[in-house]
Amino acid sequence: MAKRVDLSPAAQRSLRKLPEAEVERLYPRLHALGLEPLPHGATKLKGMQGAFRIRVGDYRIIYEVLRSSVRVIAVPRRRDVYR
Repeated sequence: MAKRVDLSPAAQRSLRKLPEAEVERLYPRLHALGLEPLPHGATKLKGMQGAFRIRVGDYRIIYEVLRSSVRVIAVPRRRDVYR
């Protein structure tokens, strides 16, 4: 059963600021999270209950899996996350 994918306000702002080519690369992966919340390459984040991240090029999709949905928390660029 597919889950609904919800974007947090911060994730929505991040996506609006990105170049269209990057957004076109990210949207299929965001949609796929509804079908497979834990795809190959998903990494559990320490310190955040139920949070995971997946890598899409230079960007990371940080999300949490809930009972009936997947909530995307943020879509930061790699260099902004690992400082």
